[in-house]
Amino acid sequence: MDDDQGIHRLMTVYSQLLDDCRWEEWAELFTDDAVFTVWGKVHRGRAEIHEAISAIQPALPGKHVAFATVLDVAGDEALAWTDFVALADDGTGEWGRSYKVATVARYYDRLTRHGDHWRFARRDIRMAGDPLPEGAIPTPAR
Repeated sequence: MDDDQGIHRLMTVYSQLLDDCRWEEWAELFTDDAVFTVWGKVHRGRAEIHEAISAIQPALPGKHVAFATVLDVAGDEALAWTDFVALADDGTGEWGRSYKVATVARYYDRLTRHGDHWRFARRDIRMAGDPLPEGAIPTPAR
């Protein structure tokens, strides 16, 4: 698997583990000293990230749909910018579960290679229309 494939796999596994409430495995996607910023709050370290993010998830799991990832890879480090939407469970619809758009945002990531896989060293989330999170690097123009 090349770097692009490995990082895209990380993005996909992140969403699926989060949506499946598999918190222990999800937290392993971060470095021990990772930083995660969401809703204006900064969480430091894998354990704090695990505790904080698992605590704010709704009782009925939704779906995180990530797309349009832009990557800049330099050796064992990379920057990534990924748009996403989060869908919230809206109850039972005519054909089963029904979902509504809960969040439209972008991930600003700093990644590091660990052996044959990538981990998040920093993940900042910017909700659509909000200013760039402190410490986040803007999407490159080219």
